[in-house]
Amino acid sequence: MDQKKYFEDTCKPKCVRPLRVYQECVKRVEDDNSGHKHCTGQYFDFWACVDTCLTQKGWCRSWSHNLLRHPEVESSSLSHPNY
Repeated sequence: MDQKKYFEDTCKPKCVRPLRVYQECVKRVEDDNSGHKHCTGQYFDFWACVDTCLTQKGWCRSWSHNLLRHPEVESSSLSHPNY
């Protein structure tokens, strides 16, 4: 199982309100034929809530630390011209 997805799934119950707002927006926009309506803000609000939860629990820190210690990631980031 993908650890990142697991951690995100554990935080989603704490973000029910922004998820409902996003889902309500999606329902309103479904019938829009103009293509001008969207739910981008609500989508990002939901994921910001999940990210905040992950950060508060320290999971982002441990996940990114383990990722950065992975040999393939270390070698690719060190050889990147911007580093």
